[in-house]
Amino acid sequence: MTRFLLLLLLLVCLRFAATGQSYQPRITSAACPIKLDKRLVFTYGYLVVPENRQRPQRRQVQVPFLFVRRPTQSATQHVSLYSTGGPGYSTTANLDSIGYQSSLLKYGGVVLFDQRGTRRARPCLECAEVPAAIKRGYRTGLSKDSLVRLAVSRCRQKLVSQGIDLSAYTTQESAEDINDLRRALHLDSLNLLGISYSSIPTLRPLRAGPSPSPTPNQAPATACA
Repeated sequence: MTRFLLLLLLLVCLRFAATGQSYQPRITSAACPIKLDKRLVFTYGYLVVPENRQRPQRRQVQVPFLFVRRPTQSATQHVSLYSTGGPGYSTTANLDSIGYQSSLLKYGGVVLFDQRGTRRARPCLECAEVPAAIKRGYRTGLSKDSLVRLAVSRCRQKLVSQGIDLSAYTTQESAEDINDLRRALHLDSLNLLGISYSSIPTLRPLRAGPSPSPTPNQAPATACA
């Protein structure tokens, strides 16, 4: 449990290896739900990619993100991507505003990245049945574990009946989403910052990189600041 309570800060400047793909990631704009200082430059919207990259001609998913920077900061360099943990938490839903002097922008522009299937994603895989089952267990004294298992089973059936391929909501697909967002934003490199679970999908792109990190493997996180 300790690793899920610690802030895992990964600040690695990397260049991603080019890979052959049978699809082209794209971005659609949307109204930003986060209050931003009017002087900031931003793009809020969805990364649109195949739900299952092994079947790119089928269903697509929309992954929310916010790219924000000061006008004096580069749109292509010194950009960091930040993602929260879970798995299943929404990064963008954790913020209600970003000011001009926000510490998020200390080193350059920042991309707030949501995992696929989370609250603001399309589709959203949240199951209201699960917290309802937990409440019922407390209220009635019935086994919470049994109620939750039943709720998860019913939720799974509901999602599958909607045509959702649950096998495509994995760490690897989230890592591919990060790289596709980097490509869609025309960025050659990103500084990746992941909290808790998100340290895993942010580490995955390093395996595709042609060169090692400029920071030694055993260096403390503060060495990258």
